[in-house]
Amino acid sequence: MKYSSPTNTSSQWDYDSFGMMMVGRSWSGGSEYRYGFNGKERDSETYGEGNIYDYGFRIYNPRLGKFLSVDPIFKSYAELTPYQFASNRPIDGIDLDGLEYITYIITVENNTGVTKIETIDYRDAESFNYEKYSQSYGPGGRGVKYIYNYVDENSTPTGPSETEWAQKQGGWNSVGIGKYIYHGLFNGKGAISTAGPLFQIDNGAGTNTYKWGETPIDIPDAIAREHDLAMDVEDYQPGDWKNPENIFADISIVKQAELYLNESSSPGYEDPFSATGTVSEEAQIAAQRQVSFFNRQINKKERQMNMKHFFGKVSDADYGTWKQKVEETKQQNANLPTQ
Repeated sequence: MKYSSPTNTSSQWDYDSFGMMMVGRSWSGGSEYRYGFNGKERDSETYGEGNIYDYGFRIYNPRLGKFLSVDPIFKSYAELTPYQFASNRPIDGIDLDGLEYITYIITVENNTGVTKIETIDYRDAESFNYEKYSQSYGPGGRGVKYIYNYVDENSTPTGPSETEWAQKQGGWNSVGIGKYIYHGLFNGKGAISTAGPLFQIDNGAGTNTYKWGETPIDIPDAIAREHDLAMDVEDYQPGDWKNPENIFADISIVKQAELYLNESSSPGYEDPFSATGTVSEEAQIAAQRQVSFFNRQINKKERQMNMKHFFGKVSDADYGTWKQKVEETKQQNANLPTQ
């Protein structure tokens, strides 16, 4: 629906699930508004009113529910026709610029346990802005989407589905030097997990464990994964990353990020994790942010440990051991993650 003012409606279009305009349910009062289904621009001159939409990479025909050219990443999804729209699931998915998105569809039986996890992963698009982004993404933007379907023992739905996000980027979560929010799958407050944010993380072999085996989107994301893996111990509690005794992973991530920034500035450098090997703008910013954020954490933890020692909360022997390990870690040569 398009409004020319808060009180005057200039045009209205109702669609079926695949975006075809419904007969007798659409009208226009002379509006020149060019956009329609999913906010995409209509090409009414060629195929008639509302019968073709420009999705950037491809042209979409809502009467057929198909694109008019093949999906640029069709080789990764042999089970789907290369002309499909939103994986033939127009109710719970939309298609951006002819691409799809990463989604985990999780079935929860009787609200007591996860019985099935399906994955739709549309990374590595052949055509994307890889100078700006390390990895392609779909309609919801950067991040991982979880859809929870609740059923009984007969697989009959027992309630409405829920949608949650992990590593959601954009808006206030955008990359910024003064922030350490989210980048890729592991960089930021947390990481993606098997069953997503509606389930408590189990550091053992429970229902919801971190997906450390997932491929990072670039080297800064891989560096963040190594940092988090160093913290992933059985007795880890939320907030333990602030403990001065966990300073060593912070020192390592700073040294690795600095090394990456230095090496990636060389002509011809390739990132083994990014979709095309290109060093993207977001990767550079993420590494700068790692250096800035964790240097502050290192300074803070050193002050905390010095104060604990000064007030006798840490013995001379333990403080000496900690101090020696800090200096040794700072002197160690950094190595960047590899595939």
